[in-house]
Amino acid sequence: MFASSDPQIPKAVLDLLNCRRLPARLPADLVAAFLNIHPDNISLLVRKGMLVPLGKPRRNAPKFFAAVDVEERMTDRDWMHKATLLTEVRVRTKNDRQRKNSCVEQSN
Repeated sequence: MFASSDPQIPKAVLDLLNCRRLPARLPADLVAAFLNIHPDNISLLVRKGMLVPLGKPRRNAPKFFAAVDVEERMTDRDWMHKATLLTEVRVRTKNDRQRKNSCVEQSN
């Protein structure tokens, strides 16, 4: 059983981690909790084709994922490695952009 005194972990995530059987489809925020990645990175993984949502949701529509696919990704070390590298590159690029913008503002 998972228990947490961390207020940042939502009750829904703890309930998901403690359940014996997953629901057939999972919303993006619970997929992020399951894969232990930031929810913003789910859209990146979908764009890069590393995660495929169920159906054909529009770009701004909520996305659901098959629990069996998520469980499969969790056990695939190579997939997790690629996803981690992809998210690290995104964070690094974002930080570099912010540093560049702050340096331009300071020089003006």
